[in-house]
Amino acid sequence: MTYAEKLKSPEWQKKRLEILQRDNFTCTMCGSKEKQLHVHHKVYIYDNEPWEYLEEFYTTLCYECHDIEEKDKALFHKLIKHFLLKGLTYKELNEDILPTLKKYRDKYNYTPQDIVKYNKYV
Repeated sequence: MTYAEKLKSPEWQKKRLEILQRDNFTCTMCGSKEKQLHVHHKVYIYDNEPWEYLEEFYTTLCYECHDIEEKDKALFHKLIKHFLLKGLTYKELNEDILPTLKKYRDKYNYTPQDIVKYNKYV
């Protein structure tokens, strides 16, 4: 089953509605109730189905804020991957690099180990 097909499944539709209701059908970034709303995965865990995450891994975003979040998350992943491929250790990342990436680390509550563990492409 493709990811798009999984998002049409009853399991995902139920989870999506639960998250939208929890967030009062409101974008958690800009507060919009008028724009099209998406349920955003803050992190992807390899081999998990879209509906198999803890509640704190989801948030409601309007389509504009969702686009911003996805671009920010992609940049964060690319930066961590770049530094890991350059041979930096986790300790060096935590002490030297991640403080400069504090915005992303705090926003997504990730450690470098999380990136490697949860993202099969790193």
